[in-house]
Amino acid sequence: MSTNHQPALTHISPDPVLKILEKPTFGLTLVALYPCPSELRSAYESFAAKLQAELPAERDGAVVYNASNLHCTIASVAVFMDNPWTHQSAADRQRVVDKWIGTITRAVERARAAVRQSGQAFGPIQLTIDRPRLSPAAGFFWESETGGTSTISAIRRELADIIRSEGVCIAPPAGGLPSIPQDPSVLEAMRAGRRGGGHPLQGPPLPADAALVDLTADGQTAIPNIIHSTFMRFRKAPERTPGEIQADFERLADQWTPLTIPISQITLVLEDRPYMHIQHDSSHIMATWDL
Repeated sequence: MSTNHQPALTHISPDPVLKILEKPTFGLTLVALYPCPSELRSAYESFAAKLQAELPAERDGAVVYNASNLHCTIASVAVFMDNPWTHQSAADRQRVVDKWIGTITRAVERARAAVRQSGQAFGPIQLTIDRPRLSPAAGFFWESETGGTSTISAIRRELADIIRSEGVCIAPPAGGLPSIPQDPSVLEAMRAGRRGGGHPLQGPPLPADAALVDLTADGQTAIPNIIHSTFMRFRKAPERTPGEIQADFERLADQWTPLTIPISQITLVLEDRPYMHIQHDSSHIMATWDL
């Protein structure tokens, strides 16, 4: 049983997106641990039930994910928030999907070659689901690759390198996408200042007459710098203090027994509802890659 408690929370950050979970979105997320493996599902459902009882939504605002929503994000190649492709035609969105499938395929093959050249195994991944943690915005599992692999970091590194060196651009649909600036200098500034804690994705300058939309602009691509699975967010500010919320959370987190799950496949998912609140079916699975 772990006692690795986190620093004291001073505030809770409600997420307004939770109020519009039925809003159509367009996101493309490269994930592992999806669908939720049976050996994780039973342990998680027991933990989630206790969490819901201790932090009820009516009082504390906590929204605990169903096991079907659990996943480990490798990269959000098209972040669903304010994505300009959400309301474009199915054909236009498919062009974006196809572009990213090709890019990810190259990144996976480059990562496979690099890892094997270093003398390591590329996959399957042994992913350890460690003690739950709480931040002001979310509850999440801290995870790590064990067994001598570094597959996730290798894929992320190669994907980031491709975007940095080449950009990942696609011609806009008829009429353009006025919500994204076309001025290369503006795009460069947006790349440098993109939200999120992942790798900076500065690509090469676009030509002055660029008629392409860079999908890394305005935070549209995010590569996390940790391995984790979010399972809880806050719909509203709790009626209790952050300290009381944290105390209940930590007590349950101490009861979690780490699990190691074999992962032999990663998946590109169409996130047409926020935070992976989707069905695991053919309309949402865009592509898979064996490890």
